[in-house]
Parts: sequence; structure tokens; C-alpha cells
Amino acid sequence: MKICYDCGEAKEYSEYCKNNAKSDGLNHICKRCAGVRGQVYFRTEKGLIKRIFHNQKRRSKDDNSKKVKYTFDEFYKWCCGQGEFYRLHKNWVESGYDKHKTPSVDRIDDYGCYEFKNIQLMTWGCNMSKGFKGIVDRVNTKRSQTIMSCNIKSGKVNIYETIIDAKNDLGISSASDIVSCIKGSISHISGHYFCYALISRSKIKSFVK
Repeated sequence: MKICYDCGEAKEYSEYCKNNAKSDGLNHICKRCAGVRGQVYFRTEKGLIKRIFHNQKRRSKDDNSKKVKYTFDEFYKWCCGQGEFYRLHKNWVESGYDKHKTPSVDRIDDYGCYEFKNIQLMTWGCNMSKGFKGIVDRVNTKRSQTIMSCNIKSGKVNIYETIIDAKNDLGISSASDIVSCIKGSISHISGHYFCYALISRSKIKSFVK
């Protein structure tokens, strides 16, 4: 057993993260208290900026077009020089940390890199709405993947350029239901199977046998 420095409770060693810098090889606070500390820190101005920057770096590893062209120190200085950041952060705190009011950094041109001339501040909710509208209006098709639907009764197969196209054509209430079907969370929706066309043609063929 080990006593947590923060909560003062004696807990099993498994309740502590490893820390080779400590004599016993474990962190001085338990995992729960560490999580609370992390949440408190990432709600501060500097902590939030750091989280946003790390998310940008993570996305850049998955998509080279999202390359980050500034360091954390440069990004931190940029955010601190924007009066809008302090206004957004204040509103977020006063809202009780409403997710949709979280300060966020949007790329003006979604096909461009993360660089100062191509980023702007807005709330997370506005950022998500802007991205979704870009997909619906066909301004942004980077996330669009051709999908195939198969009518369970007739076996008829249709190909759609985007999930939104399939949703509108088949009268399905939510695009997220089609995504759930593609991922396998549900087997079908509104009498249809769905899968990505480029990687699952064999799957579609199995439906119509």
C-alpha cells in the first residue's frame, strides 16, 4: 500500500502510475488525483493552449497536409497576443466549461497547413459547425469517402459520393446512423447495409449472393 500525497488515502500500488524518478518507481499521487490535476491544468489558459497545440501535432502525423509550421512557444505567444482568446476562455469558464464553448483553433483553408496566416480562433461548437457545413456544401471533400448501400430485400446496390448523399437519397434521419453501420456498431439501417466502396466491394458482394 502507498499513501497518495494529494488525497491522503492508502491505495494499492496498481493505483499509481510508474515514475522511474521516484525511489519506489511510482508517482507520488494516485491516478485519480493525477487526473483531477490534469483536468484543472488543461482548463487554465496555458494548459488549454498546450492541449490545442498537441492536438494539432497529433493530427499532423495522420495527415501531412495538416503540418504544423510553428513551435509551441510561437503558438503560445500568438494566442496570448489575441484578445479574442481571453474573451473565449472567459466565456468558457463562466459557462461551467461547456464543451461547445471551448476555445478552438480553426484552419481557414482546411486544405492548408497549420500556420499563422491560416488559423483563426473560435469556439469548438462553431468549428464543428463550419466543418460540417463545408462537407454538406461540398467545399470540403477531404473527409468524404465513396460508400455503397445494399437494399436487404432487393439486393440493389447504390454508390454515393458522400454519406450525406446517401442520407438524403434514402431518407435516413441521421448520417451518424450510417457511420455506425459502416463501423459495425449496428448491422443495418432503414433496410440497408453500408460500407466504404473503395475497401469493401467484397463485403457488398456477399450481401447480394
